[in-house]
Amino acid sequence: MRMLAYGAPADTQDDYLRMSESTAIECMYKFCRAVVGKFGKYYLRGPTEEETARIMAQNAARGFPGHVGPYECEGPLAEVDHELPADFADFLAMHAEIRDSNVHDQLQADLVEHLWRIKGNTVAP
Repeated sequence: MRMLAYGAPADTQDDYLRMSESTAIECMYKFCRAVVGKFGKYYLRGPTEEETARIMAQNAARGFPGHVGPYECEGPLAEVDHELPADFADFLAMHAEIRDSNVHDQLQADLVEHLWRIKGNTVAP
């Protein structure tokens, strides 16, 4: 529920619930599927004629006669560029590469080796 309500990442649930990231994602997926299965027929549909009439009457009382929503877009739609920015595309590629277990293990080994070279055999006082 924290993942849905607050946008908490799945990997933060392991300390709080003693649950792995994959289990948290699976639970959220099953919860969402159950909610859609239970309430989807009513809430995930277009409005009925009666509901549309009620909404239009409410909006007319609010000063928006003839509008389904509080405003309606008029004129041409804005042009939208669906290309990923280069830096974000690079980030996604790097993220996918790091998630590869072999690459991840090598990066971890390199980090340990680097830290060992910096700190050496020194013992904290």
